[in-house]
Amino acid sequence: MEWKDSFSVGNEKMDAQHKGLIDLVNLLDDEDMTGIALERLKSYVQEHFRDEERMLEAAGYPGLDDQKTQHQEFEDWLAQTHQSYVTGSGPKTLREDVQDYLKGWLTEHILDSDKAYSSWIK
Repeated sequence: MEWKDSFSVGNEKMDAQHKGLIDLVNLLDDEDMTGIALERLKSYVQEHFRDEERMLEAAGYPGLDDQKTQHQEFEDWLAQTHQSYVTGSGPKTLREDVQDYLKGWLTEHILDSDKAYSSWIK
């Protein structure tokens, strides 16, 4: 997955964090890095989501509750996925499934939900 200028939300910190998330998704290309990538991703999304939510709250963004819901759903999914990986109870294609899901979710979330606040925070 590659960063595209169309992903920019017009905030340097959020754009940098989104780029960091893409880098972590790309770590899943290396099968030996799956566990590490999932661990880092869990920590990173928590930090990013809280930063984003604080920024939107400070701006009085009306879509904040929807953002929080999407973030929580993603964090729940990631926790379950990580647990499946750790216990080995996931499918043999877990790494590829996770990578595909993350690419789709990040692209859709950034281009839809995050871009929606772009004009609000400027």
